[in-house]
Amino acid sequence: MSVHNFGPPIPVERQKTIFQSWMRGQVEDADEHSHLGLGLYIAKLIVEAHGGDIDVISEETMGTTFKIRLPRA
Repeated sequence: MSVHNFGPPIPVERQKTIFQSWMRGQVEDADEHSHLGLGLYIAKLIVEAHGGDIDVISEETMGTTFKIRLPRA
């Protein structure tokens, strides 16, 4: 499964840490929205508990895509 958007890209250095607890993908939205940085961490825990994996690709021209892969039952 994949989810894609054309919002602001996630900086490359942050792509490596956004699945950790309390991390956020974009700094510039800090004053506009209150995020705890737990959503992707929780998503990763759920996906891994089902034997799958989750990753992200984010580029200025192509947008951001999160991919979840789960094994067949």
